[in-house]
Amino acid sequence: MNEEIMVLSFTRTGTELNRRLCGMLRQHGKNCRGYAAEKFAGDGIEPIPGKIREVIGKNWGKCSFFFIGAAGIAVRSIAPFVKDKFTDSAVLVLDEKGQYVIPLLSGHMGGAVRMADETAELIRAAGGFVSAPSANTSGRPSPTTAEHVLEDLGGKIDMVIDGG
Repeated sequence: MNEEIMVLSFTRTGTELNRRLCGMLRQHGKNCRGYAAEKFAGDGIEPIPGKIREVIGKNWGKCSFFFIGAAGIAVRSIAPFVKDKFTDSAVLVLDEKGQYVIPLLSGHMGGAVRMADETAELIRAAGGFVSAPSANTSGRPSPTTAEHVLEDLGGKIDMVIDGG
């Protein structure tokens, strides 16, 4: 139904997955726009342009939505716009580890079930998404880039090898 895909993330780990997912979807001919909380945006991911409900309202019925994170965020964000299976946008939720793709709304008519299957297949074909590394100080969030490791571990390590 909807050719454009809007991917929304709210954490550092979710935004790294957002980058990877948008990259893979684009490689397969999909029109994907990735958005994140402003402090995590960059490297191809734009800051969410305004309040999340306003962004969804402006795009409702015009594109499909991937939420990376808790399903509750998606449910609360889309609730005011849900009308019927013929006009609703496809809404999917992807956990931050990239293990589960859940078609939340407009599964058949809006294509969310097909999109979930295709996305899961892309993830499997890429060897799965590797969850964030454990090179971090205990109690701190896991880093997703070499830069994050250096920020956290500072002068405690001699080097970081960035495998891309």
